[in-house]
Amino acid sequence: MNPMQLLQIRNLWNGFTSRHPKFPKFMNAVYQNGLCEGTVMEIQIRTPDGKEFASNLKVTKEDLELVHEIRKVEDVALPQEKCLKGTVLHLDGDPAYLKMCMKKYQEYGIHAYGYYFKEEEFASHIQELLKKHHPHLLVITGHDALKKNGQKRNSQDYLHSLDFVEAIKQARLVQPDKDALVIFAGACQSYYELLVASGANFASSPSRKNIHALDPVIITSQIASTNIKEYVDLEKVIEKTSYKQLGVGGIDTRGVARNLYPR
Repeated sequence: MNPMQLLQIRNLWNGFTSRHPKFPKFMNAVYQNGLCEGTVMEIQIRTPDGKEFASNLKVTKEDLELVHEIRKVEDVALPQEKCLKGTVLHLDGDPAYLKMCMKKYQEYGIHAYGYYFKEEEFASHIQELLKKHHPHLLVITGHDALKKNGQKRNSQDYLHSLDFVEAIKQARLVQPDKDALVIFAGACQSYYELLVASGANFASSPSRKNIHALDPVIITSQIASTNIKEYVDLEKVIEKTSYKQLGVGGIDTRGVARNLYPR
């Protein structure tokens, strides 16, 4: 199946879930709590003229593998309820990647402010931009790398990890509460442990893997769309990123979206 077909299927699925919001919630609950080998699924259909059809199937190991692969291909499933989603301030060290990310935020319905700076310039601009936009989420990304023959635990052996650390520290001087300002920091091969210790909610890269430019968007869009009363499912959202837990990690974090009433 080519990428355009996958995109078409995803768009059709998004339309289906918006018309029937209870169905994906039901299926997620079943998958996470009750779907295992040997499970019997009963299916009943009733037509508008009163005809009924019923059947059942027993879930096999191969069925579970199919479901798992489909879930891996799916894009992030953002909540469909009408709500006030969180806003994002995105600082990027690559203008092309920034443009790609801003387009993706727009697709997800997330209001984002994007700025391009060199990584070493982030720290000098971040407080001003936070006070200007008052975002719920902050992304600090760009380019990074562990130098050849470098030591994973030596911060001097990274191209820009220390620049990300300084930017995080400056941001936390403005807002130290990790639920009031959610921070994603890092890029390819970044010093993950140091970024989290410096105040990031999410960071790259636990195994010093490369990450995809859209990985920060996947994480922040999920948080921006999750209700403030709920915690984001860390494992589920990280599974949607390019190298999963090898590329991105984080701490328990609340959503920042707020329900509207009346809608």
